Amino acid sequence: MYVGDKSKGWIAITRCWGIFASIFMSLVLVFCNGTTHFLIFLRMTKKNVIRFTDLGLSTPVPQVLSTSKGEKKKKRLEVKSERNLRTKEAEKQLSLAREKVEKHKEYVKSEACAKQKEKAEKRKALNDMRVSLHERRENEEKLQKQRVVSSQQEYISKLVANIAEEEGRTRQVREAIDRDTLDLAKFAPQSVCIHVKRHPHIELTRKELPVLREEQAIVEAINSTSRTCVLICGETGSGKTTQIPQFLWECGYGDPKGSPFGREGCILVTEPRRVAAISMARRVAEELNVPFGEDVCYQVRYDNNLSDGFKIKFATEGIVLKEIQSDFLLRKYSVIIVDEAHERSVTGDILIGMLSRIMPTRNDLYLEELRKNGGLPQMTTLKPLKLVIMSATMRVADFRDNRKLFPVPPPFICVEARRFPVTNHFSKRTELFNYVDEAFRKVCQIHKKLPPGGILVFLSTQYEIGLLCDRLLLHYAKTKIEYCETSYSKHALLTSELPTTPSESDESESDIERDEFGLATEDYALDKDDTELENCNIGRKRCRNAAGSPEKAEGFADESEVNGELNTLHVLPLYALMNFSKQQEVFQQPPAGKRLCVVATNVAETSITIPNIRYVVDSGRVKTKTVDESTCASCFRIEWTSQASAEQRSGRAGRVAPGHCYRLYSTAVYSNLMPKHSAPEILRTSLESVVLLMKHFGINHVGTFPFPSPPKEADLKRALTHLGLIGALNSDDEFRITATGRRLVAYPIPPRFSRVIVEGIDRKLPRFLITLITLIASIFSTTTSVFTDEGHRIKWKSKDISDDEKERKQRLQALLHPGSDLLTSLNALLVYMNNSSAVNCDRYCLVQKSLSEAKQLGDQLLVLASRDTAEEPVEGASDADVVGPEQLFEERALAHLSKNQEIVIRKLFIIGLVDQVARRATVQECRSHGVEYKSDKTTKTPYITVANHIIVYVHPSSSIARTYPPPEYVTFVTLQKNVRSETKESLTLMLGLTIVTKEWLHECAVTVE
Repeated sequence: MYVGDKSKGWIAITRCWGIFASIFMSLVLVFCNGTTHFLIFLRMTKKNVIRFTDLGLSTPVPQVLSTSKGEKKKKRLEVKSERNLRTKEAEKQLSLAREKVEKHKEYVKSEACAKQKEKAEKRKALNDMRVSLHERRENEEKLQKQRVVSSQQEYISKLVANIAEEEGRTRQVREAIDRDTLDLAKFAPQSVCIHVKRHPHIELTRKELPVLREEQAIVEAINSTSRTCVLICGETGSGKTTQIPQFLWECGYGDPKGSPFGREGCILVTEPRRVAAISMARRVAEELNVPFGEDVCYQVRYDNNLSDGFKIKFATEGIVLKEIQSDFLLRKYSVIIVDEAHERSVTGDILIGMLSRIMPTRNDLYLEELRKNGGLPQMTTLKPLKLVIMSATMRVADFRDNRKLFPVPPPFICVEARRFPVTNHFSKRTELFNYVDEAFRKVCQIHKKLPPGGILVFLSTQYEIGLLCDRLLLHYAKTKIEYCETSYSKHALLTSELPTTPSESDESESDIERDEFGLATEDYALDKDDTELENCNIGRKRCRNAAGSPEKAEGFADESEVNGELNTLHVLPLYALMNFSKQQEVFQQPPAGKRLCVVATNVAETSITIPNIRYVVDSGRVKTKTVDESTCASCFRIEWTSQASAEQRSGRAGRVAPGHCYRLYSTAVYSNLMPKHSAPEILRTSLESVVLLMKHFGINHVGTFPFPSPPKEADLKRALTHLGLIGALNSDDEFRITATGRRLVAYPIPPRFSRVIVEGIDRKLPRFLITLITLIASIFSTTTSVFTDEGHRIKWKSKDISDDEKERKQRLQALLHPGSDLLTSLNALLVYMNNSSAVNCDRYCLVQKSLSEAKQLGDQLLVLASRDTAEEPVEGASDADVVGPEQLFEERALAHLSKNQEIVIRKLFIIGLVDQVARRATVQECRSHGVEYKSDKTTKTPYITVANHIIVYVHPSSSIARTYPPPEYVTFVTLQKNVRSETKESLTLMLGLTIVTKEWLHECAVTVE
């Protein structure tokens, strides 16, 4: 036995003894406890009833323990019997409920059947009623159809009888007319043909014009239309302006020989510009070989060469509108040609709208009179009128598809554009700012490298034209260039193309077409690495990247040629404000050995043709006048021209030979930034004169007038409001024209200025003052400034001023009136009238063309005012008051007015400028408009307009710009948007300012609060 086993045995024994010891102790405790209770029991007294308290319990024994088994059984039987009774009673009630449910089900079922039966009966009754109504309706329709058919048959039978009777009468009338026509045909010519003997070189030139191929179609369309016009679209160079009047001349229009056809009336051709009307009239007279001023005449504002027996007249659109006022049917004309309709001027749109109503009205009256006179055209007082609308680039939809303008669709004839192809050279990079420098560089390259031919440069403003002309003249006064008009052989020496292999040269020579100078189209690309070519003849583009020799943009120091001469470029400007004699210089041949270079605005796009132009440089810009809709301020902006205008400019190069147009912009600019057509002028100008003219013609609802492009409703409302304020229209009677309004129509100026003249006449002011008022009105009706840019710069200059500028400044300041720009401009005009020479205008920094226009308009207004004034002199007036303007200003350089006379003039102009009053803004008003209040300088002091409460400022060029303190109230002629140079802030500036007082405004019933 191991030691480990012994230890385990002892452990087990020890545990057993522990268990026995615990059991023994438990038994001892139980015994002791039992003994204790037994002793207690022995001490207790024996009682008959065992109580709970005796047992040590507090709860009574339940009754169950005290009942016997018999009682328990009896009670169980009783409970069972009660349960059975309740069960039988519940079964009985359940059977009664079931019977009630069955009875209710039977009742509901019977009710449902009754309702269903009732519905079926109602449905049957409705169906019977519907069938009866349908049968009744069918019977009524059959009866109605029978009645209608019978009435129609009766009407048709009557109509057929009437038609047969009318046909019989028509047949009799036609037979009578045929007999009369046959009788008249024995004496009348079969056709009218006026023979014209032209010079041989004119005949050769005419044969090359594309419009001659359409002569028959054009004449037949004009002769056959009576209810609508004829639309002719011919691009630049087609010859439509000069040739179509000659077509009509040869057909008897304007000649007594055309009387059998009602064609003896004159031919009228309208042009949008005076220079075009005069130059075209002279050209047509030259081609017809008739004296200029006899058979062919012109009439423009302030000038005409009309004769008593003229047959063709060229006139501006405004002249024709004036004629309509005196002769609505235009009886003296047999055909009217509206040229350059694409320019969409206000007068052009109004004229087309008026003629669209005059032409059918006059033709209807002619036919009615012709029937009364037995079909004899010679016996009628009225003659038929034909209308032709011509354009270079026409938006046909505005005319052909405008049913309000022409209810009958007009025939449309398209004439081919160019006689020679023109290649457009686009720049790959567009110069956005210094495009005048780019134009200078391009002209220099053309003059040095390319064959003979005139150059036409299109820029946007007079300032740019002067700048470029001065640079070109200065450059070629120092640079020698070899130029010959008849030969050209230096191009190969001036181009530096990369050498090509013989195979490439032979391969290309057979495909390349060369001109008379041996040059290919690509040779005209001056900067071949910076040019895209577009051949207008074949309509495709191609880029050429070749090594070139670009010239330097500035200087061209190495340009002089050994055999060259100085001043080989004949540079001429052309813009609207030039004198007419200066404008005519572009039509003359340049001096021998010089190339013509004309720098022009868009006035050279259409209407006029400058001879021998082969190269066009197009900047792509145009200066346009826009009106801000929120402030009604006008703004001249330099914008991209339209694609149609760009094509017109390009077409100027293809008149005498294949031409080239160098566009200083890229194809992306042309496609994406240039609009297809320019917006009509009627959408961007004030309409007061238009509305007043319409009212004078009896058109009470101007919105219904057949404009080619309807004006904006807001512009019409604004014009009606203004005309009502000045008394031209009666705002209480549907804005009908008043007697005062009819007087205003006679004056060819804006109604606000003619109202001032009429008011002065009604107040019986001395003729001296009326003359001055008329001259002021003429100035501000033609221009916004009589001083040049240099004059405005010198006027307030105080530093770095030369002696010559000091003298000019003294002369200018002598003209300035501290209280009114109107009187300042009057002083300038009087200086011009005293001495109108260019030297004197330069001494005073005056714009000669503007003042010449103002003087001519003033003379016209004085004649009209004299008709509106009593012939006898005003009581109390001196002899000087009744003399004419020439005698009045013979010895006067300035208007020496008394203080009272100045106040009368300044007060009088408030009547015309009643809606153009401004007062100095308060601090609170400046805060509400988000502008800074300043009063230390007049030009920086904010003003607020009384009419529409916008913030405006005094223009720096105004004569009251240096007045201090700033005046409380001013009137202004116009508003202009401008950008302040130091802050780049867009401002609305007032022009034509006059200082007024609050009392003066109250006298004119102007509310200033």
